[in-house]
Amino acid sequence: MRMRCNRQAGFTLIELLVGLSLLGLMAVLIGIAVPLGINGAGRTQATSDDISQLRAVQNLLRNQIGEMPPMLTLDGRRERLLFSGDAGRMRFPAYPVQARGLGGAGEAILSVYRSKSGARLIYAFAGDARELVSGAKAIGFSYFDGSEWRDKWDDPKRLPPLVRITVNLQTGAAWPELLIAPMSQPLPR
Repeated sequence: MRMRCNRQAGFTLIELLVGLSLLGLMAVLIGIAVPLGINGAGRTQATSDDISQLRAVQNLLRNQIGEMPPMLTLDGRRERLLFSGDAGRMRFPAYPVQARGLGGAGEAILSVYRSKSGARLIYAFAGDARELVSGAKAIGFSYFDGSEWRDKWDDPKRLPPLVRITVNLQTGAAWPELLIAPMSQPLPR
C-alpha cells in the first residue's frame, strides 16, 4: 500500500537562505584571493627580474676585473700597471663588453656617485657610460694586499690579489659581497 504525501518537492526558505549565504561567502573569499594571487605573482616576477639583473652585473664585473689584460702606462718616465683604485673609483684595463676580445683593450672606470636618492655604480669604457646599480645605500671598493683589506690601491708594480665590491641596497635585499681575483700578471720586463 502506498501512502501519499501532501508535501511538494523543493527547497524550504531556510535551505534557500543558507545556500545563498554560502554562495555569497565563497564569492567574497574568491574576490579577496584573486587580487592577492595576482599581486604575489607580480612581486615574484619583480624579484626574479632583480635577481637576473644582479647576476648580469656581477658577471660583467667578474669578467671585466677578473680577466683584465695586463697593460703598462707611462707615469712620467716610469712604467706602471694600469690599475688604481680607492673606495669610490677603480681604473683598470678591459676589453670592450660587446666585442669581447675583438679590438684592443682600453681603460675602464668604475665609479660610485652619491646623491639624495642613493648611491649609483657607473661603468665607463671608451666614452660609453652605463649605470649598473642605482638607489643603493652604499657602494664601495676595497683591495686585499695579502694580509689586510685597504680602501686604496696605488701599487705601480702589482695588482691586488683580491678586489672586493660591496653594495648595500635601500630595499634591504641581499647583494652578496663580490670578491674578484684579477688573473692577469704584470708583463715580464
